This record gives sequence, C-alpha cells and structure tokens, in this order.
Amino acid sequence: MYILPEELRKELKKPLGKLIKDEKELKSELEGKSDLEIITIGDKVSETLLKLGMKPKLVIYDKRIMRNYVGTLPEISSYEATLVKVENQRGTISDEALRAIKDAISSKDRIKIEVQGEEDLLTLIAIHFSNNDTLVFYGQPNEGIVMIKVDAEIKEKVKSILRCMENGDKDN
Repeated sequence: MYILPEELRKELKKPLGKLIKDEKELKSELEGKSDLEIITIGDKVSETLLKLGMKPKLVIYDKRIMRNYVGTLPEISSYEATLVKVENQRGTISDEALRAIKDAISSKDRIKIEVQGEEDLLTLIAIHFSNNDTLVFYGQPNEGIVMIKVDAEIKEKVKSILRCMENGDKDN
C-alpha cells in the first residue's frame, strides 16, 4: 500500500502533463490519436472522452465528481468493458487497486475499474504500468483535463513520487 505524505500533496496538485482547458482544445489534441492506447481516470474525464467517441483501454472512476456522489454516469455505464470493483481510500493506493490496474493494462480486454473510495492517486499507477505512447487523461479540479503521453521521463517522475510514499508491498 502507498500512502500520500503531507509534503507531497502540494506537488501533486500541479498537472503532471498538458492542461487542456476546454472541449475544443481536447478535440484538437485527440485528432489522429485514436490508434493510441487511452486510459481515463475520473468520472467527468471518462464521460467526456467517451462522449467524444474515444474507446479507452481502461476507465477508472469512483461515481463522484469533485467528491460529490453522482452515481454511474450514462456513458460509463453503457461502455462495453469488463467491470472490476476495488476499494481504495482517499490519500492511498491500495494493493487491490494496484493489482487491478496492472492486470487491466496487461489484458487484451477493455476494463472499467469502479473504485469504492477515491481514484485520484491511481493515475500514478496507471502511468507506472502503461506502455510508452499511452495517453493518460485525468481531471484537474476547476481547471480542465490533464493529458499525459507516457514516456520514460514521466515514468521516472512517477517512480520518484511513489518512492516518497510509504510502500507496504515491496514486490512492485
């Protein structure tokens, strides 16, 4: 299990990738990228990309937007993917969630991971286990959507962040 220390909270409030402020800019960024593997983290982000016709390999959501319960949004609900449910508390990355993401990324199937708790920090694990050139999208509260094209540099940054978090499972 990873636990977010207080000193990392401020750093993780900054976008890890490119901040996209509106849907027009998002559509422009997505042009010509439909062949890349896509991972979405967050209900609003996932719903937005699904509405735009994207077919993410992995959708991670917690039935909440800005910590307010919204239930399963229609595009997520109707998205044809294998559903996996995990528990992951706020400020942590559970071993269960980590394994589910690792398994989903290595699977040939599309997967939806419904999180009981909070999914915010799972972005780090999605980046950590993704292949280079995967596009990872997550929400930046009150600002927009962050897009990360996974490469060696972002993977190293994520590894550094994960090393700063308490790690109860030394096998990863």
